[in-house]
This record gives sequence, C-alpha cells and structure tokens, in this order.
Amino acid sequence: MSDKVQIFCSPLGMYSLYRGDYIISVLRDDGSLDEKRLTAMVQYIANMGANAMRDFYWIDSKSAYEKISPFWYRSGDLGFNHAYFQNQRRIAVICKAHGVRYYISLFDHCGTKGYAKSWNPWRYFNDFFYGEDARSARHQYIKILLDVMHGLDYGIEICNEPKPGQAEFLADTFLNVFLKGFDPAKIILGLDYFLKERNPAYGNDYRNLNTKVAEELGADWDRGLMLSCLFPVHNTTMERIQELWGPRPRPGGDRRILYSTDGVRPRPNRGIMHKLSTFILETKSRAREKDKVHFEVVLGKQNEDPLDSVTGVAEAYKDIFGTYPANYGKYPDAVFPVEFSEGVEGLEPEKRSIEERVDQLEWRVLELETKIKSLEK
Repeated sequence: MSDKVQIFCSPLGMYSLYRGDYIISVLRDDGSLDEKRLTAMVQYIANMGANAMRDFYWIDSKSAYEKISPFWYRSGDLGFNHAYFQNQRRIAVICKAHGVRYYISLFDHCGTKGYAKSWNPWRYFNDFFYGEDARSARHQYIKILLDVMHGLDYGIEICNEPKPGQAEFLADTFLNVFLKGFDPAKIILGLDYFLKERNPAYGNDYRNLNTKVAEELGADWDRGLMLSCLFPVHNTTMERIQELWGPRPRPGGDRRILYSTDGVRPRPNRGIMHKLSTFILETKSRAREKDKVHFEVVLGKQNEDPLDSVTGVAEAYKDIFGTYPANYGKYPDAVFPVEFSEGVEGLEPEKRSIEERVDQLEWRVLELETKIKSLEK
C-alpha cells in the first residue's frame, strides 16, 4: 500500500440480507454474491480515496442463517458453508483489484445482542464464541478461512467490539491466527482503546491479553501487540479524541490507532471528517509518519446518511501530505449502487416482531433437538 495512512470506508452490514431502507448489502435474496453490485460499491469508495474496508456478517433471521451463515448445526454436528468462505475470497479479490484492502471481522459481539441474536450461529455455545466449548469450532472456522484466503492481501479483525472480560478468547484467537503466519500489522485487535483507562474490565483485558501473548511468544511481545496491531477507537468525535489524548497531546505515540466513526450518530458528513482528520494528522505529526494513524468512516445504512464522508479524510490527507491518496479520483464514473438487481424486497426491521418470535421458537426447538441428539451419542 503506497499511502501513508489506511483510510477505511466500511459499509457495515454489507454481508447481510438487509433490505428496505438498508442499501448496503451486496448479497442477492438467495444469499449469492452480487459481484456487479460489490464492484460498483468498491469503485465508489475507492474513488473517494479509501484504500481499506471492514465488514462482518449479520445474521438475524432463519432465512439469513440458512443462506449465509459460515456454518450450521445439523443434529448436533457442525457443518461449514463453503459458499461463505468462497464469497469472502471473491470480496477480497475484487477489493484488491481496486487498491482496497479487505478486513474480515472473525467475530462480532454486536450480532449476539438484542433481537439479532436469535439466529446468530454462535448462539449454540454457552457463552457464544467466547467460551472453551466453542474453541474447537473457532479453530476450524479460522483454519478454513485462512486456507481459502491463502495468497491474498487482506486483513483480519479479531472481534468487533468484544464484551469485557475476554482476554483468554482474544489471546487464543490472536495466537491461532499469528502462529499460522498471518502478518500482525494486518490485524485489528478489536478492543476499543478509548475504554482502556475508563473501564477497569477493559483495562484488565489489555493487560491480560499482553501477558498471555508474551507467555506464548516470549518477553519481546510485552509491547509487541501495541507496536504491530491496530487498536480501534470507536465513536471518534472531536470531544472523544481530546478526552483520549488529554490536555497536552504528544506528536508521537507507539500504538497504532484506527480512529473510527463506527457508532457516531448522526453520521459525520464530509466537512466534519475533513476537520476531524486534519486535527488528528496535524496533532500526531510524528505518529502519522510511522504508520500509527489510520481512519475509518462507516458508510451509513439508511438513505439519509451521507455517502461521501470519506472524501473529507482524503482531502485532509492532501492538506497534510501534499497529494491525494492513490485511489482518489481513479473511478470518476463510479456511482453508489442504490438499487438491487433483484429489487429491494424484504421486511423493514420494525415490522419483524412476529417473525422474530417465530425465529426464536424455531431456534429453541432446534437447540433442544441438537442437545438431545448429543446426549444420546
């Protein structure tokens, strides 16, 4: 990557079956990958200067579970959906062809909360994907993904917004990926760095994660994670950045930070992103030259959200470094793909209450049948 800064434009919910006012999905109604729509989206974000993209699957219904889940449970047995892994490879290939590095979130805590959790594939385990009972499934899942993605330039996020108290899981997953030869510079740890000093549980996770990794890899890794991996700061606003840095921010810093607008409402527009990015790049004048400063703009999911915010980051990049990011203006005819090739059928999220109840009942029946089957073995 020739740019000095990674500029993520992340259409969260891209790997989902959301319809209605959700315009991000690149999957057809049958769960297959719409490569034409994906290519249009990648060209659109690349043209604004983006050189990276992050996404994770979102499964919140029986239909989504059956069509796009990475794996399923059938009578107590774990079966993998190889179409999912092939689709991830195709997404990475198409992104790479347009100068964009695709980051895959291996695990996502958000999908295990609220109504969405009913059909999340990790629901089968006692503590979703975190616990020891899920360890074997985690490792199988990661191995298949790494094997399928072999030879590609892509990144990995260990977990999007993990809940506190999961240092054991985070260390196990990092080591599982790293010991298979994956470049740690392309790993987002997922722990929100802003929360480190503000929530004792997250602070403990940072310390315990470092300890467990150093115990396995040697004392040099006491600072290895900080120096190599990306640490996100979600909900990035001017106020949060100033609180994170304190009254006398230094121009340097050893930790690689991904300043992300994930969670910011309303979504920041182009002007706000230009001001915010310029402030960070100017303040962190030494860190930016050492691969320590990166940005993520979340592409909104609703029609009223701005779709050009990442351009503000590219303009700040130009102000600081004298040139635009390499992708900027490369696809002048790029248009955001508003319509689906198969239409935009589907239920609005607020109309799903009956479907949710049915899904939850069906899942509980499946879960009970699976547990009974396993006990009979």
